[in-house]
Amino acid sequence: LTGFISFCYRLLRARSWSQITSFQRAWARDCQLTSLETDWANIWSSPLFRSRSLSVKAHFIKITTRWYLTPKKLSFFSSSADSLCWKGCGHIGSFLHCLWSCPFVNKFWSQVHYQVKTITKTQIPFDPKLFLLDLWDASLFSSSDREMISLLLLSASQLLALFWKSPRVPTIKQWYCKIWETMAMDKVSDSILCKEIPNYESCFMEKWLTFFSFVEKKPFVKRWIPKKYRCLSWY
Repeated sequence: LTGFISFCYRLLRARSWSQITSFQRAWARDCQLTSLETDWANIWSSPLFRSRSLSVKAHFIKITTRWYLTPKKLSFFSSSADSLCWKGCGHIGSFLHCLWSCPFVNKFWSQVHYQVKTITKTQIPFDPKLFLLDLWDASLFSSSDREMISLLLLSASQLLALFWKSPRVPTIKQWYCKIWETMAMDKVSDSILCKEIPNYESCFMEKWLTFFSFVEKKPFVKRWIPKKYRCLSWY
């Protein structure tokens, strides 16, 4: 843990990325990234990497640096460890498999994809570069919508991390609950760190306006707000 915290600290202080690391090469192989320097410059400029919420920033760093141990990696350390996916699909549990291409996990991502398209009323590519690395075509969305969609997708990958070694996968209801939690942390972080900035509350509303508009038409989503966050004033 200490080593990871030190690595994150160096990562957050870094201003340029001229050296290609092992995890960058692994992502390039898995997601067919062709322009490494340009792609990673875009990833490091992601609003998730610059988020004021430490939980958002820490999880995004864990995903991009492939921090989570997988069955395949654990099998290198011990001959008794099974290299097969923990979800029971029978395939080798590589990092991309556990987080994306496992049939059970991919079905969850398909459901998330459908929900995000419904919320935003836009066509979003079903691509691990976007869903995991937040690597976007800048022309697709406005900056506020892009940040909200990034947080919606990050909430899904955070849930998958909570179910990392479980044979189960999250449900869409759990995903919506996680979104409310992400929004609460976003709102609290803004209120603490940006209280000196005029109209910081309007910035929060602008970011999440599309989601709030969707919730007004789907009141059942409000019932999924975790109890500990129901005291917050969302609007």
